[in-house]
Amino acid sequence: METPAPQKQIAPQNTPTEKFYLQKDKIDRVLFIIGALCFITSAVLAMAYSGFTTTPQHETKVILISDEETLWYISIIGGVLGGVLMNYRKFLAAIPAGLIASLAITDITLAYISFRNSVYMAEIIIPLGAGCLIGVWIYKLLYKIIYSNKDNE
Repeated sequence: METPAPQKQIAPQNTPTEKFYLQKDKIDRVLFIIGALCFITSAVLAMAYSGFTTTPQHETKVILISDEETLWYISIIGGVLGGVLMNYRKFLAAIPAGLIASLAITDITLAYISFRNSVYMAEIIIPLGAGCLIGVWIYKLLYKIIYSNKDNE
């Protein structure tokens, strides 16, 4: 009887996001995760500002954000900080992209929950995804404009 030849193992292919993340050293990975949390905070604070919380109805609610202007200031700070932390080496493209992404996340979250009576926390993925897609598109556009000639040198 013939024994079958051993099968060659095929390594799984990484997505572009995984490749981008895996190319970073440990400190850059931690900064990347903290930057991503800045964007998540924008959506969570927008939901909290609108009154959607996970606390029971009979508990005393703590008002984290007193007015909408404060919400937008926090969103601006979080977007700039998140963009810089996610890719501080290319900050000229990361800062405006992070700012636009955070503002988009906050705006889309407020629009998404404006007509709702109840919201599941898992639904936060919808405005987060939409805002992040806008931010990634802006980042790629700015990266091509600002850094394409410098990378070729």
